[in-house]
Amino acid sequence: MSIHLPGFHGDPGAGDLSGMAALVRSARDHSVATLAEASQVEEALGQLDANRGQAISAATEALTAVAPRLATVGRSYGQVADALDAYSLEVTRLGDDVRSLGFEAQRVHEEMRHTINRLAGMPGSGVSPGTPWNGSPAPGTTHSAMAHSGMIHPGTDGGTGLPSTDQIPTLLARWSALADEYRVLLGRHGDLTVGRSRANVRAVEALSMVEIAEGFAAYRAADIPVSVVAVSVWALNASRVTPERLARLDPVPAALLWASLSEADRRRLVRERPDLIGSTEGIPATDRHTANVAHLREELRRVKHQIDTASVNRTPLSGDLIERLRGLEVLYRLYGSGVSVDRSPPEYLVSLDTTLPGAPLAAVAVGNLDTAGTAVYLVPGMNSSTVGTEGLVSAARTLYAGAVAEGDSDLAVVAWLDYRAPKLSDTAAGSLSVLSDHSARVGAERLVHSLEGYNAVQQQSGLAGSLHVVAHSYGTTTASLALATRDLGVDSFTMLGSAGLVPEIAHARDLHVDNGRVYAIENAGDATADLGRLSTAHPVDPVRDRDFGAVVLGSDGVVRADGTELRAARGHDLNGTGQQHYLSPGTESWANVVNVILGRVDRLTLPRTGSGGP
Repeated sequence: MSIHLPGFHGDPGAGDLSGMAALVRSARDHSVATLAEASQVEEALGQLDANRGQAISAATEALTAVAPRLATVGRSYGQVADALDAYSLEVTRLGDDVRSLGFEAQRVHEEMRHTINRLAGMPGSGVSPGTPWNGSPAPGTTHSAMAHSGMIHPGTDGGTGLPSTDQIPTLLARWSALADEYRVLLGRHGDLTVGRSRANVRAVEALSMVEIAEGFAAYRAADIPVSVVAVSVWALNASRVTPERLARLDPVPAALLWASLSEADRRRLVRERPDLIGSTEGIPATDRHTANVAHLREELRRVKHQIDTASVNRTPLSGDLIERLRGLEVLYRLYGSGVSVDRSPPEYLVSLDTTLPGAPLAAVAVGNLDTAGTAVYLVPGMNSSTVGTEGLVSAARTLYAGAVAEGDSDLAVVAWLDYRAPKLSDTAAGSLSVLSDHSARVGAERLVHSLEGYNAVQQQSGLAGSLHVVAHSYGTTTASLALATRDLGVDSFTMLGSAGLVPEIAHARDLHVDNGRVYAIENAGDATADLGRLSTAHPVDPVRDRDFGAVVLGSDGVVRADGTELRAARGHDLNGTGQQHYLSPGTESWANVVNVILGRVDRLTLPRTGSGGP
C-alpha cells in the first residue's frame, strides 16, 4: 500500500500479485505439458531406431532435431515460473513491511499533530493550529526567555484555558523526538524502495538466464519491475501460440497474451479454431464475435448435414439435435451475416458454446463491450435458451434504450444465455429441476468465468468501467451464487421476481457488491416467484426477508413528482408482447433498473404501501 503522509513517495510493495500467480501457474502447466511432449518424442525415437529405411531415417532425423528444442522450451517455462515465484514472494514480503511501517508512521504523525494542537495558542510556543513539521527544530521563543521578560508567569496558563505554559519545554522536546522518529521511518521506507529495486534486478537477471530469453533482452539494462506483459512476450517468442494453448489459459494471462500478438497472428488463430477463440474469456468481445460468427456458420452446416444424413438413412432425430438446430437457426438469422456490428446500437455474438448436447449456449452484447463505460450482464431464468435469443436480446435493447433516453449511450448490455436453465415445460422430473439448485450452481461457475473475462479485458485495456448484474427468476439464484463466490468487481446487483436464493446466502453483504447496492423487485401479481421459493434448495426471499438487507424497489406503478406516470408490471415475465412486464419500457420496474445501472439513486422509487414488497 502507498503511505499517504509527508515525505513518503512510491510504494515498494506495489504489484499485480494475483496476475503474477496466474502466470506462474500457467508457466508451470506449460512446462509440464512441453516436457511431456519431449518425452513422447524420445519414446518415438526409441521405437524408430529398430526400423531403418529412407522414410524412417528422415522421420528419425526430424524427431532428433525436435526433441532437444522441446526439452529446452519445457525447462525454460519451469525456469520462468521459478523466477517469477521468487519475485512474487519478495514483493509480498516488501508489501507486508510497507504496511507495518505505514501503521507506525501514521501513529507518529498523529502524535505529532496532537502535540502541535496542545502547543497551539500557548504564549511562547511559537506554534499555531495546523503548523506543519518541516524537519527543522521546533519553532518558538524559549520558555525561559519569555518568563524572564515577564511575558508569562510560571505555573499559570495566562487565562487561555490551555495547558500550563510550564509544559511548553516538555511538549517542544516531545515534538523534536517525534520528528527524529519520523525521519527514521522515512529512512526505513527508503531502504524498502532500494530493496524493491534490487528485487527487480534479481528477477530480470534470473529471467535473462533462461535458455530462451529473447523476450527479456530489453529489460536487462532497465531498473523496472518485471511485468506480466514481459512474460507474455517471452511466451510468444518461446513457442508458437496455438488456439489450444490459448484456450487453456485463465482470463488474465489470456488477455495479456492476446494483447501481445500481432494482428496477423490473431487472424490466424481465429481462422484455425474459431470455436476455441470465440469461447476463450480474456479475448476482446469484438475478436470473439468474428470467431463466433465463423463457428456459427460451420456448426449450422455440420448439423444440417447430420440431419440430411439421418433423413436418407431414415434414422430418428434426437430431441437434442432438433433443439440444437433450432438454436443455431435463430442465432444465424440474427448474426450469421456478420453485419450486426453495423446496427445502431451494434450487437456482438460474444460467446458461442456448442460442446454440450441440445441448444447451443451463447451471449450477445448490445453495444461494444470492449469500450463501454458501463457493462450490464442480464441473466435470465427458467425456460430460457438460445431458441429464445430474440426475447432476451430485446430485453437488453430496452435497457440500452432506457439509458440512452437518460443521455447515457456509453454502455453495453449482455444477454447472457450461457448456462443451461431449467425448464418447466419438460417432463415432471424436468419440472422439478426448477426446485433444485443444480443448474444454478453449474451456471454460477460459468458466470464467474464470464465476469472474470470482462474484468481481464478491462484491465488489459486500462479501462475502469462500472459492472452491473441484472437477473430474473431462477437467474437470481444463479447470479447470486456467482457473486457470493468472491469479489468480481460488481457495482450493483438487481433481482427481478426472484425464484429464491440458497440458504448459505443469508445477507446481501455475502454477495460482494460494491457499497451494498443490492436491489430486489417483485410485483404484486407475480405468483410464479413465490412458487420458486417453496424449494428447500433456494428458499431465501430477498424482497420480504427484512434481515436480508436488499433495497426493495417499486414495480406496481407510480406517478413521479414531475407528473411522469410509470406503469405497473404484472406477472412473472421479463418481457414479451404487451406492456406490463418487468422490463417493458415505461414500467416502474424498468425505470428503476435503468436508474440503478446509471447510478441515479435519487430517481429510484420504493414500493407503495400494501403493494409488492415487505
